[in-house]
Parts: sequence; structure tokens; C-alpha cells
Amino acid sequence: MMEFLFLDLDDTILDFHKAERIALSKTLRQFGVEPAGEVLALYHKINLWHWEQLEKGKLTRDEVQVGRFAALFRELGVSADAVRCTRNYEGNLAVGHYFLPGAEEAVANLSQKYRLFLASNGTASVQAGRLTSANLYRFFETVFISQELGFNKPAKEFFDACFARIPDFDPKKAVMVGDSLTSDILGGKNAGITTVWVNPERRLPHPEIVPDYEIESLALALRKEIEAALQPFYMRHMCLYVTPECFDDPPKTPEVYNDATACVWRDGTWQLLEDTSEGFLLFVQSKSKEEAAA
Repeated sequence: MMEFLFLDLDDTILDFHKAERIALSKTLRQFGVEPAGEVLALYHKINLWHWEQLEKGKLTRDEVQVGRFAALFRELGVSADAVRCTRNYEGNLAVGHYFLPGAEEAVANLSQKYRLFLASNGTASVQAGRLTSANLYRFFETVFISQELGFNKPAKEFFDACFARIPDFDPKKAVMVGDSLTSDILGGKNAGITTVWVNPERRLPHPEIVPDYEIESLALALRKEIEAALQPFYMRHMCLYVTPECFDDPPKTPEVYNDATACVWRDGTWQLLEDTSEGFLLFVQSKSKEEAAA
């Protein structure tokens, strides 16, 4: 039975790509650079390399934050202050939030069933602003930010620091959910806990980083879980609506009826049919005496 659920923030709950695009475009314009498609593509290439070096422990966070803009300006032949640009970008990024479809509802529902913890590699001030704007703090028992812990995912030390701060923690009952194979999934595996990869784009997994489970999104996973939970309920209320015409020659086929919703399946849709007095209901599964009397 799982009890401790660690959730990544960016591109697991909040749409980081959208927030990044808006903040980056605004920042570049502030420094006289038009955020054309090729400029943004170049930034993303440089930024990805810097974050990969951080995950490998080869760069510090400050080196990533400033170094990516310094490298971008060098490539563009632009004379600009990378340190000041970094401050502007972080400030722009911390303002506002954009939920992935259904993510807010999914997190709210998960918080009713599990002890939730946020596990993010983001910058502390930026994530604090976005979490506050999205009103997400209320769902999490504790928020763990790598900059505050002193370690980054996928380092085992990051998760060890998290675990040490959680009363009655049991790694056998813990799950890490996130969109990044190299930080979330590898990190969860390094820590010895179950991993769930959020993969909406259906990317191919890394041959050496294999998640325990894979889902398209938090919202879709929750929907499937709800449907699975409701299936026994609906089956208890599924029956055949048998009318006198079913005994004619030739006989009419009995219709599928659900007495929980008072709907009959006709012409490819569920249609309301509250009065079934013309026939009788033949249940697929036997009902308890209490249900039958209700």
C-alpha cells in the first residue's frame, strides 16, 4: 500500500514550457534581443546542456543560471550582462502559473489519499512564487526544493535529505512521479523507491533508465483509477430490461439498463428511462438484500 507520494512540479503539475517561453521572451526583449524561433531553439539547446551538467554534478546552480545566458549572448554576438539577465528572467518566471490540463484536480484528489510531497530541482524563489500563485502549498505536507536541500535530483542525497525530514517514512511505501527520466526517475531509482514516469509525448525510454510505471498525465491516471474504482459499482447496477416484446416471435432483444442512473442503452447512447413498469429488470450480478430493498 503506497503512502508517500513525491511529485515533481515542472511539466508534471505546471506547464513549465509555456511559463518559460513567456518569461524568456519578455526577458530577451528587455535586453534588445527579439525572441525569434531560432533564438529560442538555440537557448533551449544551451539550457538543456547546462542542466544535464548540473544533474551530473559538473556545474553548480549559479553556473547554470548565469552560464546559459552568457553562452547565448556569445553565440548571438550580443553584449549584455548575463547576471542581470538571469535576475530578470527569474523574476519574470516566478510570476503566474499555468496548470497542465486536469493537474490541479488530480493533485487535490491525490492529497485526500496519500501524504504528498513536492520534489523539485527548480530555483527556490521561482518555485515559491509559482506555488503561491497556483495555491498549491495546501496540498503538500512538505515542499522539497533542491536549492534549499543542497542536493539536486537524481542524487541519492537529495532523496535521503527528504526522507530524513518525514516522520514515520517507509521507502517501501513511497513513489516518485515526474516527467524527467534523468532527474525524477533515475533519482527515484537511486533512492530505492517506486517510480512513475509522466510521458505525455510518448517518448522512448532510456535503455538504462526504466521506470516502474508510465502514465500520460496525472489527470488521465486519476481518471482511469476512478473508472476502475467505479466499475464494480456500475456492474452491480447493470441489468437487462426485459419487456413483453422480448417474448414475441421473432423476439425483441432485451436492452441494457443501469438502475443507478436510470438510463437505457439505445442507439449508441445512454438515454433516460425512469419508468420500467412495462417490463422487468434482470440483473447481471445478484444484488444484496439491502441494495434490492433500496
